[in-house]
Amino acid sequence: MASGPRRLARWVADDAGEGRCPEGWQCASLRCDHLREILNGVGEDEFFQALEEEVERLSRQFETSAESIIAACDTLRWGSKMWNPFNKRKAEISVCTWPTNTKATVGTRNICVYARAAIKFAKDNAVAVRLLTEEHHKLHANERGQEYLRGLWQDKSGKASFLHSPLLAELAAVELAWAANKSCTTPHERLCNSSRDGVSRNSDFQCPICLDTLFRPLALGCGHVFCQSCLFDAFGCGRRLGTAGNMLSCIPASARCPECRSDNVAAGAKHLKVLSTTLQQRFPEYWQTREQEEKESLTSLHVRNVQLRLHKMRQALTQRAKFHPSMLMI
Repeated sequence: MASGPRRLARWVADDAGEGRCPEGWQCASLRCDHLREILNGVGEDEFFQALEEEVERLSRQFETSAESIIAACDTLRWGSKMWNPFNKRKAEISVCTWPTNTKATVGTRNICVYARAAIKFAKDNAVAVRLLTEEHHKLHANERGQEYLRGLWQDKSGKASFLHSPLLAELAAVELAWAANKSCTTPHERLCNSSRDGVSRNSDFQCPICLDTLFRPLALGCGHVFCQSCLFDAFGCGRRLGTAGNMLSCIPASARCPECRSDNVAAGAKHLKVLSTTLQQRFPEYWQTREQEEKESLTSLHVRNVQLRLHKMRQALTQRAKFHPSMLMI
């Protein structure tokens, strides 16, 4: 496992070009050798305590780095409706290093590399945690490691944000948005940029419910992303009118994610602004069609609600009129 972080650092350094990531990037990864020594030489309790501290450190550093990259994306595109490859703006981000994050300056030509590196950092550490729990299972022959890993995946407090978080979807959107500024050198970029009929071919940007390109995407606390309208329909809120925040607040804690069936996922739900803007700019015809469909649906819903209220008012007035003296027949 020690080679995984080194491969990540080498991959970032080779691909970053302008504005390379700091050499200490790999030191911020999970300290597998240290944890393996504790597991083999000390005991279970000490191992899980050390692993818990490492997971919390990784989550803090990942959140700080991811949020800074997302904020830098907004800074670099400020004042321009479309992503401009000739934009010379610069922004400062936070990069995962040991023992604390360090600052780095990015531009339009390399922000997608940092976004991709943050995603790979999260995935590599998720694999490292899983492999360590498997080593614990082989050594101690109990299910404590699997229960711990299951608890991390079900956690909603953000203790393991690098495992599942809306930030991962936003980072993927940053990579997609700025990948056009560079030549498509990776399969992911080629897949993101290929669209013959105006919709995304990448399953990462498709709604699991309607199986179409995400429209006004919302990410749940478990990290799964859906179209806003599809998600509210799945939760039984599709017939209500109001803002996304108000509708999310009406979803009970017992509601489960349509994909992974985790409960209490609406509490950590987040509107993915970068992903929404990016998909809107990449697929304008599709976006315009969906907006028109949503508008027509909301208009018809509003008309039905108004008609229902008028019908109830007429019923109430009719009941009152039956007992009003002026309406008595002489």
